[in-house]
Amino acid sequence: MKDDSLNHQAGATAVSLDPLTVGSSDHFDSVAQKRLPLGAELQLALNLIPAQTWYAVPSGALTFVNERTADYLGLPKDHSLRFGIDTGAEWDYHIALLHPDDHEDSRNVWSTSLRTGCAAEGTFRVRNAEGGYQWFLSRADPVRDANGTLLYWIGVNLDIEERKRAEQELRDILDTIPAIVWVALPDGSNTHVNGRFVEYAGMTPAQTAGSAWREAIHPDDLQAHETRWRASIATGEPHESEVRFRRADGAYRWHLDRGLPLRTEDGNIIKWYGVVTDIEDRKRIEEALRRNEHCLAEAQRLSHVGSVGMEVSTKRIFWSEESARIYGYAPGTEPTPELILQRVHPEDVGLVTDAIERAGLGGDDFDYEHRLLMPDGSIKHIYNLAHCYKDEAGNAEVLGAIMDITERKVAEEAIRRSEAYLAEAQRLSHTGSFGWKPDDGEIVWSDETYRIFGYDSTLKPTVDSVVQRVHPEDRALAQQVIDRVSQTGIDFEHEYRLLLADGRVKHIHAIAHAVENASGQREFIGAVTDITERKTAEEKVRSQEAELRQMLDLAPQIIVLVGPRRERLYANRFALAYLGVSLEEWRTRSFLTEVHPDDVDRVNAFVDRSAAHPADYEWDLRLRKGDGTYRWFLVRYNPVRDGQGQLVRWYLACTDIEDRKRSEERLQRENAALREEIDETSMFEEIVGTSPALQAVLSSISKVAPTDSTVLITGETGTGKELVARAIHRRSGRSSRAFVSVNCAAIPRDLIASELFGHE
Repeated sequence: MKDDSLNHQAGATAVSLDPLTVGSSDHFDSVAQKRLPLGAELQLALNLIPAQTWYAVPSGALTFVNERTADYLGLPKDHSLRFGIDTGAEWDYHIALLHPDDHEDSRNVWSTSLRTGCAAEGTFRVRNAEGGYQWFLSRADPVRDANGTLLYWIGVNLDIEERKRAEQELRDILDTIPAIVWVALPDGSNTHVNGRFVEYAGMTPAQTAGSAWREAIHPDDLQAHETRWRASIATGEPHESEVRFRRADGAYRWHLDRGLPLRTEDGNIIKWYGVVTDIEDRKRIEEALRRNEHCLAEAQRLSHVGSVGMEVSTKRIFWSEESARIYGYAPGTEPTPELILQRVHPEDVGLVTDAIERAGLGGDDFDYEHRLLMPDGSIKHIYNLAHCYKDEAGNAEVLGAIMDITERKVAEEAIRRSEAYLAEAQRLSHTGSFGWKPDDGEIVWSDETYRIFGYDSTLKPTVDSVVQRVHPEDRALAQQVIDRVSQTGIDFEHEYRLLLADGRVKHIHAIAHAVENASGQREFIGAVTDITERKTAEEKVRSQEAELRQMLDLAPQIIVLVGPRRERLYANRFALAYLGVSLEEWRTRSFLTEVHPDDVDRVNAFVDRSAAHPADYEWDLRLRKGDGTYRWFLVRYNPVRDGQGQLVRWYLACTDIEDRKRSEERLQRENAALREEIDETSMFEEIVGTSPALQAVLSSISKVAPTDSTVLITGETGTGKELVARAIHRRSGRSSRAFVSVNCAAIPRDLIASELFGHE
């Protein structure tokens, strides 16, 4: 068949696939001359292959299917596809055999192969003779002659129905886990999220495909989180990251994202599985413990979640590797009731035994807590959640999850123990707590809150007493916040000033979380922090930054280009030579590792400010050279925007000012030396005269002053003996010490010895 066969067939009668027939035997006679030059040997070979095979003409039109395929499709015995007869059909007429939901994908795959001449591969559902559908993996390869001319396409369809069912069962298991679960390809592209993710984030699975999940990560956490994730992908090591994750209502909560690779027997990663656990409460507890309890040396350990299940018919128990680790067994250990009960605390054995028996009967869903007694004598607290379901065949399985909540239990106990110290900790941290019930107006303050607002602790706080203390310029906005949250019942965070009775002004940061008790009454639990010192410091830093930017001039020598989120894009040759790294190495490094430790805080302040308010910035700092030494640089930080005013790039220009710094230090040393020389030349500034006699006296002073000899100065009263003595002292080796003058005439003769040399 020629390459223009598609155009040649345009006028031919199209073949209908519903039903898949071409008419009478006369029709076969009329198209017999169109039989492809494909020998009966090839058709016989395709019929012998234990799979569904087929071939198509260069245009892509399906022309022949083997007997296995024809029987599956339910084609008549005299159908043209059984004999490899070219009926002039369109390139995509076989699409009618597929499930309607698969038409578009299949057409795209096939048209791409026809256009490029490359092999095609795809999965789709094919209708069988009874009208049902089964999943197949189809691959088509081009066959060419010695000149590279395309002769035909040969394809094979492999039944993957069982694999698709297994994938669906895995999704069902993931949906039962009481946490957010995700699945990714070896390159990190996301392929699946469970129902809890959809419920929490308000995003459809399609919206999270590939790297689209990045939209749900807090901007301040994205770079570090993605760096850890990419590092795990590169090394194959388990992934673990704490990150703020956006909820469907737009609020962010802290989560622990943990991912483990699934490997083949030869060690190749085929998929990544991950669990995202809400640790917002743990984060708040950790922060409270850090502020309020000095004896707490270690933050709570990360939460661990494992899956567990039972086949009701066989009573076989299966669990994940994480579940085995929680129970203190090696990953891969086959679980049995005896093995599980061996770890259960003696007081909880009855509870766990009952749960296992109910699971074996396919009982109702259940969740409970129990303890484990580990071989080393330590105790773990475990939370169990399980659900019983039946598959299409009626086989019952119990699927669930176990969570190690030991850290949470320990933290709760620690909080109970530390309540006695809470008030003092609040005082030290200038943070007070409060509770507010908008429905009845009841407000409860801690002692530190009373101190912050300047009220006596005997006063019962009200909304009016709060507003009364707010600075007049902030009062209207504060009242709006109070009105809004009392109506909506949502969490709030607000900063405002207080004007105390003595005229002092305080800066306050308030944050509160809305809760609802069993009776449905709303209550806000929150904290107020006196941030006056921080505000003062911030204002001072802003003032210093503004002054520094005015002092710096752009002098580009090291040129660096970064993205709008400060991702590194380019550094010139001078920068790379100075730092002693390649461009790839530089892109993975942090800017702070290249800055002198004494300059890190100042650089952090500028970077944070540039992220919030992109503008021109300048500062000087010390950058680390490749050999480990530091040199001073003048840095200018300039934003570049597009036509819509959006930030697209940052340019950094760094000029070496080390020589200038050294010149300044040398000038300071020279000034100090000059001042010392001036001091030395002005030793006789109190003695004025040019007569030969006076010059002889001054010469004698210069000779005797550097020695340790005792000097006697004689002369009439008023001739300047004390001035001469002072001049000798200033030019002596004792000039840095005190000069003590004694008027001997004013001391009785009998007391002179005692006055000068002390009493015996």
